[in-house]
Amino acid sequence: MNVNCAPRRASTKMQTFNFLSVATIEDAVAALSKGVSRPLAGGTDLIPMLREGRRTA
Repeated sequence: MNVNCAPRRASTKMQTFNFLSVATIEDAVAALSKGVSRPLAGGTDLIPMLREGRRTA
C-alpha cells in the first residue's frame, strides 16, 4: 500500500512510502531479509516526524 499524506504546510511534502503489515514473525523476517525493508515503531509519532523531515521513510 502506498501512503502519501497531505502536508500541513505548502512547503512540507512527505515522501511516498510502502507500508507492509505482517501477521507472523516469519513474514517479518522474510521482508527484512530482502534488504529493502526496515522495522518502524511508534506510529503515533512517525507521521509527524515524516512531515517535519526528522525521519525518512
